[in-house]
Amino acid sequence: MRSTGIICEYNPIHLGHARQLSALCEAGCESVVCLMSGNAVQRGGFACADRYTRASAAIRAGADLVLELPYPYSMASAAYFADAGVRILDFLGVGELNFGSECGSIEDLTRAAQVTAGKDFDLRYRAELRLGKGTARAYSDAYKALTGYELPGGANDRLAISYLAAIRRTCARMNPTLIRRTGADFSDSEVRPGEYPSATALRRLISERKYEEAYAFMPDGAAEIFRRAEREGLFPVDSEKVSSALLGFFRLADPECDTCFAETGGGLFRRLCAASREATDVEGLLSAAASKRYTDSRIRRAVFFSVTGVTEDDLRRPPEYTTILAANARGRSFLRETYGSFTVVTKPADAPDCRQRELSRRFDALFTLAAPKSLPSGEFERRSPEICE
Repeated sequence: MRSTGIICEYNPIHLGHARQLSALCEAGCESVVCLMSGNAVQRGGFACADRYTRASAAIRAGADLVLELPYPYSMASAAYFADAGVRILDFLGVGELNFGSECGSIEDLTRAAQVTAGKDFDLRYRAELRLGKGTARAYSDAYKALTGYELPGGANDRLAISYLAAIRRTCARMNPTLIRRTGADFSDSEVRPGEYPSATALRRLISERKYEEAYAFMPDGAAEIFRRAEREGLFPVDSEKVSSALLGFFRLADPECDTCFAETGGGLFRRLCAASREATDVEGLLSAAASKRYTDSRIRRAVFFSVTGVTEDDLRRPPEYTTILAANARGRSFLRETYGSFTVVTKPADAPDCRQRELSRRFDALFTLAAPKSLPSGEFERRSPEICE
C-alpha cells in the first residue's frame, strides 16, 4: 500500500489543507496518514479545538488516518517538532512525507537542510546571536554568510528544511515530496474570496466570533464538525480562561530556577516571574516579557513548558507512543498492515505509563479549563477515536 504522511496541526483545517489531501489522492496515494498535533500547538498554546474535533474534521476533508503528534513535541521548536514527527511516521512504515513549500524546490530545501545541520552553521549562528540579533534574523544571516544564498524564507519552507534535516539525522526511510503552497501567506490574517486562506486568518475570525465566516473557508464536512463542537460547548478554546493558573505559577515560582524548564534559559524564566507580578492576564504576561532576543513563540512555549514541567531532556527523549484520533476504512487497513512496529493506542487511558503520558495529562488538565464549558481534567483520557466507514 502506497502511504503518504503529513505532519500537521489543522488549527483549524481549511481549503488549502483540503487541496493538499486531494492532490495526494489524485497522485495515487492509497493511504494519507496525518500526524496531527494534539491539544498543544507549536506556536505555544492551545489548539482552537480539541484534538478529536480537529481529527474528525480532517477525515471529512480527505485524510484516511489521523494520529496524534503528542505533547510536548507538538509545542516544541522546529527541530524537536520535526524529529518526533519523522520518527513516528517512519516507525509506522509510512513511505513518503509530503509538505507544503513556498519556494517549491526540493533541491533548494535539501541544500538548506544539509547546510543548517552542519557544525559550521551552528558556530556561525551562535556568532550572529552574540551580535544581538533575534533568532530568526541570526539564522538567515548565518545561512547567507556560509552559502551566499538567501535561506528559503517561507514558514512552510522553514518547517520543510527541519523535516529534511530530521530525515537525515534519524536515517528515516521516507521519501520527501512537496506541494507548492498557494494563496495567503502563512501569517496573513486576512481572508479574501477565491483565495486559499491561512489558518492564522481563520483563527482571527474565530477570535472575533465570526464563526460562519470561518466555516466558509473550510471543507463542508469539516465545517459541520466544528459547528457540532460549537453547539456542544467544546469550541472555541479560550486561553484567557487559564490566566489565573498561569500567572499564579510564576508569581509563586523561584525566579532562580531558570535552568529547570525547556526554553527558559538566558534569563527568560526570571523575566516571566517579574512580568507575572504586574500582568493581569496571559497576553499581558507575554507582552511584559517580550524582548528582541526572544520570539513570541519561544516565550509562549516557555510559559507552558514551565507550568507543565517540561525539560530539555523530555524534548530529547524519542516519543514512546501515538494515539489514534480518527480513521476511515483505508486508514484502518494501513494500521493492520503496520501495527506493532511502534506503540499505537486507541484510548489515552491505555497508553504506557511513561513521562510522555504524564506530561500529556498535565497539559490536558490546563486545556480542559480553557474550553467554553467546564470539563474534568481527565475528559480526553476516556475518548475513543472516530471511526468512519
